[in-house]
Amino acid sequence: MTTLPVKKEVYMETSDVGYRVDGCEKAVVILTLYNNGTIRTCNQAGAALLGFSVKELVGQSITRLLPQLIETKLVESNRTNSYLRFLSRLDHPFEVVGKRDVRFANMIFFNDMKYLDQHYLRVIIRPVW
Repeated sequence: MTTLPVKKEVYMETSDVGYRVDGCEKAVVILTLYNNGTIRTCNQAGAALLGFSVKELVGQSITRLLPQLIETKLVESNRTNSYLRFLSRLDHPFEVVGKRDVRFANMIFFNDMKYLDQHYLRVIIRPVW
């Protein structure tokens, strides 16, 4: 478990399930995407937060969860689209659509990752409570 400073008095611990702020556990969605936007992996707590099972999400397009990305090119020159990285650094709120069309605001982080010489996108969705 890693402890990250959030504010001067608040510390956030991260784990595979989510994060803990001032002792209160919050789930996050952690997705790995192929460069074409297809979901490769999803954490179980994240899938549950969206109302899906992991099996239901794997193989779906990220636009199922983030419809505003339909017209957006996710990868440029084997790197995450610079505009998406810019928005995530600004804590730009995105609307995520869960199962049964449940919508909620989120902070989303786009990261590049490489595994066995293959480029993937890591997308972390943190609900705004």
